[in-house]
Amino acid sequence: YLILKNLNLKKNDEVISISYNCLSSTAPILKAGLKPLWCDIKTNYPEISLEHCQKIITKKTKVLILYYIGGYVQNPLAVKKFCQKNNLIFIEDVNCGLGSKYKNKKLGCFGNYSVFSFYPNRILSSINGGAISFPSSKKLKKIRKEINYGINKKNVNSKNLVTNNNIKNIGFFNKFLNLSASIANKNFNTLNSKISLIKKNKKFFDLNINNRYIKKIQNIESYDSVPWVYFLKSKKSNKIINYLIKNNIESNKLHYMVHKYKGFSKYSKNNQLKNTEFFYKNIFSIPCGWWLKESDLKKIVKVINNFNY
Repeated sequence: YLILKNLNLKKNDEVISISYNCLSSTAPILKAGLKPLWCDIKTNYPEISLEHCQKIITKKTKVLILYYIGGYVQNPLAVKKFCQKNNLIFIEDVNCGLGSKYKNKKLGCFGNYSVFSFYPNRILSSINGGAISFPSSKKLKKIRKEINYGINKKNVNSKNLVTNNNIKNIGFFNKFLNLSASIANKNFNTLNSKISLIKKNKKFFDLNINNRYIKKIQNIESYDSVPWVYFLKSKKSNKIINYLIKNNIESNKLHYMVHKYKGFSKYSKNNQLKNTEFFYKNIFSIPCGWWLKESDLKKIVKVINNFNY
């Protein structure tokens, strides 16, 4: 929201986003007075379709937000080139993708801006909060003025607030609290070990899940994913979700398609998101986090491999 509000865009300028997405990534588009432009994903992988993006962009399209679905790597270099070609601002939403890499380069290094989440269930977790990577210190200073309702202190050592009428940018309370910062700093100590554990869990599922009714997401050589969840596909996805839940294994669709929400309906009337809807219909997720024990992994694999209908 802070980024979008400070890009000097006009009301109803368009922001490209995928619909199979988190509301934390899409709600700010509306709240910033902008218009979401829904782009489809690819057929066999949770990745934005730049071919579809090219078909839908208009003269009012100004921004593209790349959301890494479930932490699965997409091709940010191709997106960067697409944005440069079409004069778009490129925002990487690394909400779920911290630790993932494209061609050995970490996600969050490709966009004009990058956004990170410290939500309690993220790899680098806290009570809440997040971070922005800025293209320049000038941009940073501009947004920093808005994080405490626009209030600046007289100087670093003063506890008294400004009392005159020089508050130019009226903002919200977006400060990262010291308590949250302390927890996030402490969790830096275990970040690399958590990343290693998640990659180990993913590899275990890659090698051991084997059920003729269930398909895995393809692995792409240059995509080094550290997924928040492990995606699987099946024509019986809803039945499998219920089956897994009955066996005390958490499973769901991860997201709903946000263009289907009533609050987005006026921007979604002419959308043809066939791949997105097909993906949502067939996808289901299982846990892949660092907290899983070896016994948990074996149980999940056994239950999935035993599924039949």
